[in-house]
Amino acid sequence: MNFNSYKAAIINSLRELVNELDGVYGIYGFGSFFRNNVYNDVDILVVSRADSDMILYEYLRKEFQQLELFWGINFDMCFLSYNEYLRKPLLESNQFYVISEF
Repeated sequence: MNFNSYKAAIINSLRELVNELDGVYGIYGFGSFFRNNVYNDVDILVVSRADSDMILYEYLRKEFQQLELFWGINFDMCFLSYNEYLRKPLLESNQFYVISEF
């Protein structure tokens, strides 16, 4: 599988993961994987609708562990509330790859 096909398949897996979750505002990619550079992991930002949703966080953390086993790559999840997301706290906040937004 070439890189573009691999990347598209991972993005589809991420979309499927969050499409049915009410508590997710959006999921975004950032970092070297999404810039098509040499990468060590896949950096993912998950934005929660709630200010604090530890149940959603723990659920997604376990799901990302399963994705790591399936794809053979580490997923580095950053988890922010919508209010935190609006403050653009990440260095790459203006360069996110939109995987899914609700």
